[in-house]
Amino acid sequence: MGLAGLLATPLVALIDPAVALSDHPGPAGLLFLHLITLGFLAPVMIGAYYQLVPVVLGAPIRRPGWARVIFAALVAGVFVFLLGWGVRSPAAIGWGGLLTGLALWGFVVHVGASLVRVRRLTPTALAFALALAALAAVGVLGPLLALRIGAGLLPAHVAAGLGGWLLLTIIGATYQLVPFFAAAAAPPRFGIAAVVLVAVGTVAAALGAGVWVGLAGLALWAADLVRFARSGRQTRREPVVLYTLAAAGLLILAAAGIQTGLPARVLVLAGLLAGPALMVMGQLQKILPFLAALDAPPGARPKTEQLFSRQAAARLLPLAAAGLLGLAVASGFASALGVRLAATVATAAIAAYLLQQRPAVTSRSSRRPPPARSR
Repeated sequence: MGLAGLLATPLVALIDPAVALSDHPGPAGLLFLHLITLGFLAPVMIGAYYQLVPVVLGAPIRRPGWARVIFAALVAGVFVFLLGWGVRSPAAIGWGGLLTGLALWGFVVHVGASLVRVRRLTPTALAFALALAALAAVGVLGPLLALRIGAGLLPAHVAAGLGGWLLLTIIGATYQLVPFFAAAAAPPRFGIAAVVLVAVGTVAAALGAGVWVGLAGLALWAADLVRFARSGRQTRREPVVLYTLAAAGLLILAAAGIQTGLPARVLVLAGLLAGPALMVMGQLQKILPFLAALDAPPGARPKTEQLFSRQAAARLLPLAAAGLLGLAVASGFASALGVRLAATVATAAIAAYLLQQRPAVTSRSSRRPPPARSR
């Protein structure tokens, strides 16, 4: 669902460049913004929790079948909510927002019940716990705003969603995944401090006090990521590490841009779309084939190179990066033609990337290994 939402985002900008050119979005702009947050980011991050909490934090999720119910509610809620903005139906916006909020709350309770059993306080555990608290706030504030209750709650809704849920989830995941993929010898130096500062900065931003404290936390997090990459024992730099570092830089620049008065449309496209998208595609390049190979029956377990072409990904990811960053640049120059050109490149690269991931996704439902693919 998350990758489908990622593909739909530049496609919408290609069809209607106005969604990427307005700092005061109407219905089309709000549709575009929530397509990014609910169609792309939320499903990817929710999926990451269901994998990382039991595997990394050692906290099994009880009644895992509830995840399917939550997912079904999320799909239905997001679809109705986005459709409501598309056809300008307040009733659909309200009911879709309410169902989406209930799905997010169900996820918070379901995974939160496992997080409370974590015994060891790590940067990942702390970041995930605080991120779930922020998501709970989003799940309350979003439907209220959709129902036109408490318009003054908008800054808190934005801060909780972006600073709390998005950034803390990314920080928590990268403190586990980047050292693993880089085979880093150096332990985290600023992990807990970085998480706490970003959380405090989120509260400050919600209260209108600026983002300086959060920026300090992001700087500490970036310092740890660079330390992981430099101490890695890999003979060649893994794309997941390189794209995560690039994404971290974009997130920090976007956060700093809030204080410098950059247009909101540029901040959204750089920090909310391009940065997370590069990080997600870089990490899934490794993770999806790895999980598919593990899930296959022992007697028919394929090698990861049978499920994904490293050479093809190495060509597609730079094109996706160029297209996504081009969207932000074209938006900054208010060029409709530039938006269309960048959106075309991004859409084509992401579509090709999804085709590359298809064997890893479809093989998980098959008991036979897929045919071997060239590397």
